[in-house]
Amino acid sequence: MGQSQNDWTGARRKTVAAAVLMAATSLASTAHAEWTVTGFAGVMTNDVWEDAIQLLGVDYLDSGLVGVGVGKEFARYGQLTFGFELQAVQHFGTQDNFEINTPLTVRYNRESDVLSSLESLAFGLGLSWASEKPQTEVDRNGDTNQTMFYWMGELQFDLPNTDLDLVTRIHHRSDGYGVWEVDSGSNALVIGLKRTF
Repeated sequence: MGQSQNDWTGARRKTVAAAVLMAATSLASTAHAEWTVTGFAGVMTNDVWEDAIQLLGVDYLDSGLVGVGVGKEFARYGQLTFGFELQAVQHFGTQDNFEINTPLTVRYNRESDVLSSLESLAFGLGLSWASEKPQTEVDRNGDTNQTMFYWMGELQFDLPNTDLDLVTRIHHRSDGYGVWEVDSGSNALVIGLKRTF
């Protein structure tokens, strides 16, 4: 009994030590955290996101957006970077609402000679608030919500001999499969430039 209790206590100590080491590593990486600023523009589509990302045969709408995102990483684990981004977006065309998005992001930083210009792939998930119900969502679904979920998928490419990277994104507002009152959503295909500080 005494021996098994000692084994259990030793295992707990090792677990706590590993957790402390992981936390210290995470905090150490935070000290080198980088800020990013991304300017982007895009066009709304009338497609579900699965069709929009295929690029061929996309049903583009007469509605666009321009925006800026300010982000920061807060942790790194191997090739994964965790962070957040705050976006301010202005729509024009069919809809002219203002939009704020707050995704938490996870980024896979590639280390490969194959397609070496492709630096990273990222996914972000958070909330989106629109200053009024977006008209493209009302036209497509009959109604919508001002506040919805927001997610983005991003590819980031190195632009040689510059301090900038090229980003392409899908910009998606979603009801989260019924979490919000109205079943609605929208998609835009976006391109932009990112600077890391």
